[in-house]
Amino acid sequence: MTEIPTLEPLDRAAVSEILAVHELFRASHGAEGQDADFSYNAIRGFDFGGMDLSGVHFQGAALDGCSFKAAILHDCDFSNVRAANTDFSGADLVRAAMTDSILRHCAFDGCNLGGARFYDSDLAGASFRNAELTGADVTGCD
Repeated sequence: MTEIPTLEPLDRAAVSEILAVHELFRASHGAEGQDADFSYNAIRGFDFGGMDLSGVHFQGAALDGCSFKAAILHDCDFSNVRAANTDFSGADLVRAAMTDSILRHCAFDGCNLGGARFYDSDLAGASFRNAELTGADVTGCD
């Protein structure tokens, strides 16, 4: 049996610090800083809205009441995420991995979900109004 890791809660200051290092990494084309990795952390109520977080890892994270409105999330890894009441409205989630995740009551309204992978995820109460779903994989979703 696989052991489930304990999630480390991140406060606003810690999330902001990780994002600052990530921005330095992107601005220096990888010469300084490092790519952001929020895997196996718990984040509550943080506003990621409008940010370019392409390639960032959220694998196994718990996201509660966060906002990713109009964020650029190309190739992000949200696999095995537990998210509740999180707003992805207008986000660009091209090729994002959201497999084996619990995404209850999340808003994906107006998102570009081209090539996104949601298979085997719980989407109960999630909304997808006016979302672009071309090439998205929702196999086995509830």
